[in-house]
Amino acid sequence: MQQIKKIAQANVALLCLLSTMTATAYEVSVKAEYRTVKGVNQAEFTDTTSCGTNYWCSYMGQRRTVIMNATGSVLTITVPSTDPRQNLYYKVPGSRTVNMTNAKGQTHILTFNFSAIGGVYRRTESNGTMPGLHELTGNISPDNAGSSCERRWAHGGSADTGFAWNIMPAFQSTGTTCHKMFNKSSRLGTWEYGINLFFLAYALDTPNPLAMESGVYTGNLTFSVGPGGEIDFGDNVTTTSNQMTVNFELNVMHDFIFQFPAAESIAVLEPAGGWASYNGANPGSINKDIPFRVTNSGPFTMYLACEHDLNVGCGVKAASGRTVRLNTSITLPGAIRLGNGSPVNRVPLPVGRLMRKAFTPVFAVSNQQGLLHFDITNPALEGMLKDTPGERYEGDVTLMIESELFE
Repeated sequence: MQQIKKIAQANVALLCLLSTMTATAYEVSVKAEYRTVKGVNQAEFTDTTSCGTNYWCSYMGQRRTVIMNATGSVLTITVPSTDPRQNLYYKVPGSRTVNMTNAKGQTHILTFNFSAIGGVYRRTESNGTMPGLHELTGNISPDNAGSSCERRWAHGGSADTGFAWNIMPAFQSTGTTCHKMFNKSSRLGTWEYGINLFFLAYALDTPNPLAMESGVYTGNLTFSVGPGGEIDFGDNVTTTSNQMTVNFELNVMHDFIFQFPAAESIAVLEPAGGWASYNGANPGSINKDIPFRVTNSGPFTMYLACEHDLNVGCGVKAASGRTVRLNTSITLPGAIRLGNGSPVNRVPLPVGRLMRKAFTPVFAVSNQQGLLHFDITNPALEGMLKDTPGERYEGDVTLMIESELFE
């Protein structure tokens, strides 16, 4: 009496941050994914962005870091200088939102923040007289440490100086500047350093994957780069590009399984305790509950298709031609809710796709029980017993379950 239209598997996306460079724009990729994990009630994306194989990535911990290939960029430092913008200077913007859209045009909002900044600077002279960048100061910590920025790590070698500064959480949503003044008296003069790369670590506020259909969602943000830009390295840096584009990808992979017992393809409605208990009297209702197992972590819809469509519900029909309404309802595990947040307890199922009812999990459900309810009550049952005693009523009811909500 029940059929399943779709038993699907849903997919959530990946965020990855890798960098390429063209003559006009830096471009990086951020990827994250959601995948149902059995027995784990989690509703978060997993960031899968890799910093890459660059040696310096080990200092950043690999994850959630963009490497902006800055080959060809130059930092010029004059010691001493009283202007922060003529020293080591970084400015990043605050929170930005991006529309993440799938192939069907469904959109969800992602929020992106910068959480750390830094770079790798190389001496441009090899004769040993030119100091490394770290030698222009006693340390490489930002001068505004303890307020909006703090040192994450720093490493000074014979050729390269690399470092990263954390942006304090309170300033990640608003944006901030970080700087270091170079004033070591033994290193007076003007020095030029090649810039190998910039580090831009990030934080993501991702949408709720349980409210998203399976599939790949993409979006992008473009930031201006340079003096006065959204990403600003000061007045003494010459970059090879004036903008940076971040390409985002979210991959959603839901489990979606409704499993009915093979022996329950026919539902025989009876009163509680069987007909023998009533000695021909009207029991008030006859019913049948069919159990099933649910594994699900994404939104879906349900509706009915009827052999005998009464518009307000499905019907069952006797050989005499009499048709009565068959009430059909559903009970689902507590973690699956209606659109208004209500639990799904004997919720009537509509007829036809246009009237389909939507359901969304609060957290992932793995192999939990649901019930499909069929019943006939008075006055329909009273009429059946009075007017067509002993007749058999039959009708096919198809339960349509769809994991794709829109076309």
